[in-house]
Amino acid sequence: MKTFGRSLSLCVSDILRGYVKKEDVEIIVSSTAFATEEMWQKGIKSYSESYWIDFSENKISEVISYLRKNGKIEQPCLVNGAMHSCCITIWTDSYEECVKTLTVNF
Repeated sequence: MKTFGRSLSLCVSDILRGYVKKEDVEIIVSSTAFATEEMWQKGIKSYSESYWIDFSENKISEVISYLRKNGKIEQPCLVNGAMHSCCITIWTDSYEECVKTLTVNF
């Protein structure tokens, strides 16, 4: 079943824990703003020391690489500053529901 996520850190954590299959992810609409490879690496390192601390660097890299290569991570913050104003649930079954909590912050 295809699913849509609202948080890179929490969605990847669920994938790493086996709660959600990475192949079932349609898109993760993240509030991150990783514009460069250096920013991605810093973000991954930071999340690896907190949200993903229980998992190996190889496993984390496998999941992130899959999501990035397959266009499964959307970062609206890079385009218009939009971030999620609240996340009652992390996963949803529609894109419309997933982006409903986005707000533009300028």
